[in-house]
Amino acid sequence: MDDTQETVKNFKAELSALLAKYDAVLSAKDHYEGYPECGEDVRITVELKEPCIYIDLGSYYRGEG
Repeated sequence: MDDTQETVKNFKAELSALLAKYDAVLSAKDHYEGYPECGEDVRITVELKEPCIYIDLGSYYRGEG
């Protein structure tokens, strides 16, 4: 396994453990759903099953080119 694959594997394991520790789930939604001219603006959030905080992980823009 190369370094990139190992890094991805470790990240996924740590993220899964962190989500389990806080009893949380990830959700992703296109912020401009129904507006194809705006492109994709997928936003990922962490949602706790016991709602007490809200964490916005930001958004990612992949430009054409």
